[in-house]
Amino acid sequence: MFGLWSFLPASAVLLSACQSQRPPSEREVFRGLEASERYVAGDARPSSSDRAGDAAASSLSDQRVAAMVGEHAITWADLRPILVEASGGLALEEVVLNRLVESRCASEQIVIEPSDLQAERARFIQSLVAEGVAAGPDEGERLLQRVRSARGLGDARFDALLRRTAGMRKLVQPRVQVTPAAVEQAYQLRYGPRYRVRIITVDTARSAGEVCSRLARGEEFSALAARESTDASRARGGVIDLVSPADPTWPVGLRKSIEQLAARGPGSISDPIALDRGYAIVILDEIVNPAHAPPLDAIRAELEGDVRSRQERLYMNELADQLLAEAGLAVLDPALERSWRQRRGED
Repeated sequence: MFGLWSFLPASAVLLSACQSQRPPSEREVFRGLEASERYVAGDARPSSSDRAGDAAASSLSDQRVAAMVGEHAITWADLRPILVEASGGLALEEVVLNRLVESRCASEQIVIEPSDLQAERARFIQSLVAEGVAAGPDEGERLLQRVRSARGLGDARFDALLRRTAGMRKLVQPRVQVTPAAVEQAYQLRYGPRYRVRIITVDTARSAGEVCSRLARGEEFSALAARESTDASRARGGVIDLVSPADPTWPVGLRKSIEQLAARGPGSISDPIALDRGYAIVILDEIVNPAHAPPLDAIRAELEGDVRSRQERLYMNELADQLLAEAGLAVLDPALERSWRQRRGED
């Protein structure tokens, strides 16, 4: 949503740290993950004596009192299965990425300094101000606290998030290229024309031809979109967000067709446009030009920063997905495995 969070994958992965930390003691390590890591690394499975020791330690740990309700004790044995079901997959994902990113950073001799963590925190607040969500740094700080509260980011998780973000950012830096073409595209996205259109999508060329024929006979576009379109915008009569010809998230064919309609003026209707899946017919309702567009050179440095941030988010997403896909994780606890599979969209 906002700068610091916007690089996350659709699964809302929280990326992990690169800075070396003291090795955790055996009691501090999440035992299921530790065992799976030993297995994936090719070490022998835990011996029977190891398993017996682990079971005894786990049993003692489970009986520790975590809370009291009047005179009734709530132990970790009561809480653990519920916690695993509620957020075990997310927690495991964070810990796995902690290890993977830390390992990748170590192999590339990347060290995360305290100044890197401060920069990540400042970057988030700056993004709130730049996007108009916060009026200034003080309000940005207050909003940060609200975001942390809403996302359950206490001190430990928030510090880990900053470290993970900083590590991922450093790992992808060699791929980031701020070219003149990318800066020009960013300028057009911000200050170039936008088009207000309505759209009808159908599955086949034949259906697209039939829609065009009905429009030519005078049927109203919005009513036809509501009846025939396969796009979610049918509920709004085909209305979609403003389209910029510089926005690569829209299909190339759609953008080109809209620019051709702009040359003819509002009210123009396109021929069928081939998409990856199906066909689209578009009507141009309005050309929206910015009220004020400063010269590109006057804001070049700002645009270069935007381009850099956008590329970093893209490459960080890709790296996070790649690391998880290649992890070879073996989840040995059945309940945790179910939560993990649900987290990964495998159930």
